[in-house]
Amino acid sequence: MSKLCHHCGNALDVSTATCTRCNETNTGGDLEITQVITPASDVVKEAAIVTQRNLSDFEVLGTVSGGFATILKAKDPVLDRIVALKLVPNSDQQSDLVQEAKLASKLSHPNIVTIHEIIQNDEQLAIVMEWVDGDNLKAKIATQLPLKEKAHIALQLCSAIDYAHKNDILHCDIKPDNIMFDIHNQLKVLDFGLSHVLGGESQAATIGSPAYLAPELYLEQNASKQSDLFALGAVLFELFSGEKAFDGKSLEVIKAQITTGEAKNFADKDTQLPETLITLIQNLLVVEPSKRPPLSDLIDAFTDLNDALVQKPNWWQRRAPWQKVSLSAMFLGVMAVLLQPTLFPPSNQQILEKRISENKRIAVLPLQNINDDPQVQLFSQGLAVTLSTELGKVGREKTNSWVIPSAEVAKLKNLTVDDVHKRYGADLVLTGSIQHLGSQRLINLELIDGASGVALKQQQFKVNAKDLFASNQAVFDEAITMLKWPESEMASKGTEFDGAYKHYIAAIGYTFRSDQNNYIDNAIEQFKQAIELDELYVDAYVNLAYAYLNKYHKTKDEQWLLQYENTVSQLAEIEPLHPEVSYLEHKLALRRGNAAKASKLLKALVIENPNDEYLHFELARAYQQLKENALAEQSYLAALKITPNHWKGLNQLGRLYYRTAQYEKAIATYLRLVTLTPKNSSAYIGLSASFYGKGDLQSALSYAKEGNTLNPTATGYSNIGGFHFILGQYSEAIAAYKMSIAIDKQNYFSWGNLADSYWLTKHPDTNSTYKQAADLAEKVFSINKQNSRAKLAWAYYKARIGESAHALQILDSLSHRDNATEFYLAAQAYDALNDTKSALKKLKLAIAKGYPKEEAITSPLWKNWNEPELRSIIAD
Repeated sequence: MSKLCHHCGNALDVSTATCTRCNETNTGGDLEITQVITPASDVVKEAAIVTQRNLSDFEVLGTVSGGFATILKAKDPVLDRIVALKLVPNSDQQSDLVQEAKLASKLSHPNIVTIHEIIQNDEQLAIVMEWVDGDNLKAKIATQLPLKEKAHIALQLCSAIDYAHKNDILHCDIKPDNIMFDIHNQLKVLDFGLSHVLGGESQAATIGSPAYLAPELYLEQNASKQSDLFALGAVLFELFSGEKAFDGKSLEVIKAQITTGEAKNFADKDTQLPETLITLIQNLLVVEPSKRPPLSDLIDAFTDLNDALVQKPNWWQRRAPWQKVSLSAMFLGVMAVLLQPTLFPPSNQQILEKRISENKRIAVLPLQNINDDPQVQLFSQGLAVTLSTELGKVGREKTNSWVIPSAEVAKLKNLTVDDVHKRYGADLVLTGSIQHLGSQRLINLELIDGASGVALKQQQFKVNAKDLFASNQAVFDEAITMLKWPESEMASKGTEFDGAYKHYIAAIGYTFRSDQNNYIDNAIEQFKQAIELDELYVDAYVNLAYAYLNKYHKTKDEQWLLQYENTVSQLAEIEPLHPEVSYLEHKLALRRGNAAKASKLLKALVIENPNDEYLHFELARAYQQLKENALAEQSYLAALKITPNHWKGLNQLGRLYYRTAQYEKAIATYLRLVTLTPKNSSAYIGLSASFYGKGDLQSALSYAKEGNTLNPTATGYSNIGGFHFILGQYSEAIAAYKMSIAIDKQNYFSWGNLADSYWLTKHPDTNSTYKQAADLAEKVFSINKQNSRAKLAWAYYKARIGESAHALQILDSLSHRDNATEFYLAAQAYDALNDTKSALKKLKLAIAKGYPKEEAITSPLWKNWNEPELRSIIAD
């Protein structure tokens, strides 16, 4: 880690403490120790906006478009981000373009593409901009968007233009091609302030595009805010009607239509818009600039429309005005009071508050990092974790809401409102953006309806940049207010040392996306540094333990479990009565196979916290290790009574039913999960396994493929390989098992299944593959002595490679409490050892416990029987 200049964020020369960028000697002030380089303020950004960097510093990934200004997709290695390079040849207009770009770079709005810097040399000018990876509005319009999405687009577009105009910057070429959407479906306007310089040889006029150019510009008058409004009107006309307002066959015809005010009649189009908006949009297209309505009127109208689209109009709202008058007169007095909810519907604000109060599932997404500041990104991700945890406590204790854990949200490939709604059934999503404002940071919070994607509430506030990592309480307070929840306090940050807290929040940010390379290691390092600064920092110990556990799950390396154990011991020494101590100790006990200790710890915790669903879920896991399946089911059902739509709990309950051969219950549970989260691959994998257990191979294969399409996983490929194996398609099975192993090299079952396929095809790697499977199964069992599946799989693999003494030693420990799969593995192991009597006995017990009879009989892996012989023996 390096010390950074507190003026510009550049790395200091170690020997002289001097900044090589601004030549400031850092003998005083606040030295910031961090892993990222972040400019300290917008003053620095403005000073450095025109740089002498070379284009060769960027890694070009492809050409997006050509023409007067070529646009390249590139990677900036300094800040490790993807950018767009707009390349402009040297010309007489270059100085004008630099000036305009400098002005536009001051715009910082979530719906305006950010200009990062300008590279200027003798031959080429390059504008380095935010990369937007998505469709433009022209492509969107062609897809017949629903009214809700059109209204949301219109509001974002109007807000972006209004923000630029308030900063005295014009666009001059507003058109669908210059309006993009990122991967989160957020609107981004390109080229603010640049179009009249980049226009080049536009055939429309000196600037703009023919069908969107204001009449005064055709008449060679100066561009103005009103000319941008005209273009906005043309775009809105096209967005809502699907047609251009002016569509002459030639430039001259379009020019005549525009300058004489011959726009199409918007009222004739089927737009579903209220009359107010139809009139406003039509009036944007008038010839006289002064008669075009102000942007504020459009923003107000689109805000009202967005609010209204969240809630469908009721019977009363659909009545004509004269009908309302007549009906009101008829039902005066008592009847009017009794029928008030029907006749006099609540206001938009009341509807909003009711909608918020009725929602049960809430997700928190990281704030969008408008300026691509790596340090802000860590803060944003850490904030998402903190808010999920703290709001989850309030939701559980004081409301009927459930906040989806950040660890689940982080598993999404795309952190979008749509994805979190589809996978986890989130009714409300709390998100927003954060951007630089000089020495301050502007935080914009949004509460979004998960189903429609419409923003229900917004709130903006500022925090000092140097206090950013301490602003969690302020964000939490705003979130509580937006949710209309009882006033609550966050848990204390747990340390009096700001440096320790900053490392802690940075670590939390890394844990949010622990699937990324080195993120777990970075989190561990940051937690350790927080503890170095404050040896009594309890929260840092707790989360360091979880980070070690995460590392253990990822690597299956016991050293990380030992680190976890050591950290829990340190925490217990510092604060033995801390509630997390017992919880962390039970997790260790479960992974060490001491389910009795885990269940004892959890029972005590459940008595103290009966409404904590996670404790019930964990107790169910402990009962499963103890083979107390009935008690496990009771604990799962108790947890689901507290949070009926807890997707992970339903998934675990379905898995319990599957493993205990209660296939109908498993299918019912997984179908409920599919209804709740239709894009959740786990539900489809569970359905696949359950139908397979019933013997319905076709349904099983169908659900397996559907689940793996949604989210390719090691389990998904392994299951698909299993179905190919049953069908005798061994080459396809081998390919699927190899895909599974490529994703998870530590999965002994996938190695074992691959070895089985090799055995049937007489592959030369059969024995080495069985040995790899045996070693991995042994490793799992050595850590958790209660994992009887790993133990029996280990015995089977040992039997296959002829290590009979070791295999028999394991098989002798088989218990009547082991499940159907484990008895089946034992039967195959005895068969491989040519002990047919023991093999048959275990096989019959496996079938009696629920192992699919058809699979058992038709398996090609039996050494001593063929299918007809087994059918005859089993029937006796």
